[in-house]
Amino acid sequence: MFLHRYKRKVRTDATIRYDNIFYEVPMEYIGESVTLIIDPIDLSKAWIKSAEGAALLPVSVLDRKANRKVKRRQHIKIGGE
Repeated sequence: MFLHRYKRKVRTDATIRYDNIFYEVPMEYIGESVTLIIDPIDLSKAWIKSAEGAALLPVSVLDRKANRKVKRRQHIKIGGE
């Protein structure tokens, strides 16, 4: 079996996208580039590897309902910015 590798940048909602499928990634990777390693036969089987080459971490297909409820830091504009 051959696994495919793709570079992705983790979005501010702690997700990455491949082939119109979103995957949940641990929040500590927000803003970082990671390598998505995916089984092309079964797109639900996926892992990430950080740019530093940390161990493989399994990721799962995004649960949109649960992701909407996660609290995140708000971007607050100060003054006239």
